[in-house]
Amino acid sequence: MHVAGKDIELSKSLKYKHSILIVDDEDSILNAFKRMLADEEYDVHTVNNGLEGLYNLRTTKNPYSLIISDQRMPEMSGVQFFAQAKDLFPDAVRILLTGYADSGAIIDAINKGGVHLYFTKPWRE
Repeated sequence: MHVAGKDIELSKSLKYKHSILIVDDEDSILNAFKRMLADEEYDVHTVNNGLEGLYNLRTTKNPYSLIISDQRMPEMSGVQFFAQAKDLFPDAVRILLTGYADSGAIIDAINKGGVHLYFTKPWRE
């Protein structure tokens, strides 16, 4: 970078590291995401249910850029989770995972949780 007649090299340590939260009750899904993102420079957090996810959102020191959640989980659905998550991190991209062709849940996730995208499970890595 050139500023006021001087060349300044920006340190790599100043690079913003995006944080990602992944919520799913299936460890195999969480592990698949960890494998897919292992070589990327993201700060990845995984939890097994929506309540843990909300706790992470409320207590994190760094903002989440991306939040991914399964729809069908014990204790709280993805729609219920995203309805609260969007208030905590309105600028985060929200992605719903669903193993079922449940168009009603997808529509609810978009309308109530501000979900940007949805993916069906299983998928190919």
